[in-house]
Amino acid sequence: RARGISADPDFLDGLIRVWEATDANSVEVVDAYRRTERDLASRRTEVRNRAFSRLVLEGEQDPSTVAEASTLLGFSEHVALTVVVVESVPTGDPALSQVDDALRRGGLLSHFGWMGDELLGIIRHGRCDQETMLAMLRPFAPWRCGVAEAPGLALTARGIRFARAAIRSSAQPGVRHVEGHWIGAIM
Repeated sequence: RARGISADPDFLDGLIRVWEATDANSVEVVDAYRRTERDLASRRTEVRNRAFSRLVLEGEQDPSTVAEASTLLGFSEHVALTVVVVESVPTGDPALSQVDDALRRGGLLSHFGWMGDELLGIIRHGRCDQETMLAMLRPFAPWRCGVAEAPGLALTARGIRFARAAIRSSAQPGVRHVEGHWIGAIM
């Protein structure tokens, strides 16, 4: 103002250009940060899914696989789990997010992943009783869904075998806990 340049249109135009350049730079930095954050989250998800697959396939024979899955999935090796197997759920179906939301509201840690055409999941059920757990899994009722318990992370594969047996106990869709369908599962 003292020099009289504040009223100069070229000076004002230069200030606006500096502001626009700073703003564009800030937008680019924020976008790059968000992209990197998404990439890291995607990578973490990929690593967790790989650890879960290895747990299912190799966990009964390899304690190091169980230890790795424990670390990457955030489950204690010795915590009791509910194991879930759902046949033929489409990957984009809202049922999975509905179940995830119900489990999160209940304060239950879970991990779900696809193997072939099956959706497999483990849930740290804590003090949640069987009826409450089955209610949280109700969005899976349009498909054949089996549920079983596993006394620890190393026995996830056994829990999956039991959950599959519960599925095969009936040709009808629905959520079935193997404990309520032992005879059908055995047959």
